[in-house]
Amino acid sequence: MTTQPTATARAGALGPHFLTGQFRCELHDESWWWSDEAYLIYGFAPGEVVPTTALIVAHNRPDEWNRARRIVVAACRNGTPFTSTHSIMDAAGQERTVVAVGQVVRDATSGRPARVQGYITDLTDEIRGRARVEATHQIRSAVEGREIIDRAKGVLALVYGMSADEAFGLLRGASNDRNVKVRDLAHLIVATATKHGVESRDTLDDLLSRRDGLTA
Repeated sequence: MTTQPTATARAGALGPHFLTGQFRCELHDESWWWSDEAYLIYGFAPGEVVPTTALIVAHNRPDEWNRARRIVVAACRNGTPFTSTHSIMDAAGQERTVVAVGQVVRDATSGRPARVQGYITDLTDEIRGRARVEATHQIRSAVEGREIIDRAKGVLALVYGMSADEAFGLLRGASNDRNVKVRDLAHLIVATATKHGVESRDTLDDLLSRRDGLTA
């Protein structure tokens, strides 16, 4: 099977570390052909099943299959390449995120759409990897935020002779009054204490009561 450069370039641009398979559908009878990699993406051993429209539909959510079908129909009408990113359920019941890129090939004699062909690429690991990185970043930010707030509470408790709970109440109240995040105000409190040491009481009074800026 031959594929026009547009689809090839789009699939190749995703990088060699993605599992990418080829597909072809003859429009006159909706007969499908998959490469070995396409079988693997759907969770089958190469040649284990006969790819059909019904099989593909069974592995897609109805709304996503309808959207993908509309894209292909539009491509058949316009003869333009298409791209569809969607989720499938593989043979093991695992959800996978894939992107299909392809094009319509017209009959050389009649000029009518003869087949749809292109590539399907599994993006699941990439998506999950990004999700893990984002989750790690959020957890790290939360921990760092908790640490700076605890330090600010310690400063306020020491300077004003109050309990940790009272210090947090003061911090949260000032945060609400000044419409700034507790973490941002905590950074300023710690920076003020670091800069002024035992002389920080007046600056902290000003920092916690003023509403016209956040300059420590």
